[in-house]
Amino acid sequence: MTLDDLKAFAEEFVVAEYEAIVQKLMERDERKYKRGRRKFGRYEYGVDLVGGRGWDLDESYFECSQRQLPQYKPRKILVLTLHKWKGERIGVMWVSSTSHKEDDPRLFHQLRVKNIEGRLRVISLYVICVTCFGTTVRGDGKPCEDCRGARWVFREGERFRLPAPDQIEVLHTPTDPKNRLVLEHIQSTVKRKR
Repeated sequence: MTLDDLKAFAEEFVVAEYEAIVQKLMERDERKYKRGRRKFGRYEYGVDLVGGRGWDLDESYFECSQRQLPQYKPRKILVLTLHKWKGERIGVMWVSSTSHKEDDPRLFHQLRVKNIEGRLRVISLYVICVTCFGTTVRGDGKPCEDCRGARWVFREGERFRLPAPDQIEVLHTPTDPKNRLVLEHIQSTVKRKR
């Protein structure tokens, strides 16, 4: 896996994820919904990024979904990093939320990507710590006890500690000051070439 491979995957992934969310919220035909869900499954391995929906769907579900839909936007990829882990390449996509304003992208999820049987897939989902927003310090100036300085909190999938990245590409610089601090930290961890 190269950064170009990861970037191509990321660009395809954010479109497919948004389409899967729209289908989850709007598709009344259960068979079509399930086909679309399986199609999106080719991006996931051991994680459920879009989530399912209940069996008890009535008109009020779709009315509510129609009101919710405008808040969703395709994710924006902010940063890509490449790591060497146990002899293989692991990519990390640092992305915004699907429900945040597109013109103000903020770091939200860390999605780890691995080559599985010749295809890139998301294997781990981490979310930025909502207590310290990735800064490691709470609002009162004390160290964050929720993430314990890790900045990110594990949600699901494969859990493992990654070494420092050996490559990085910043696609969008966040405007939010707290997010800029997190970006500076990511950039500072990149291994220096000898």
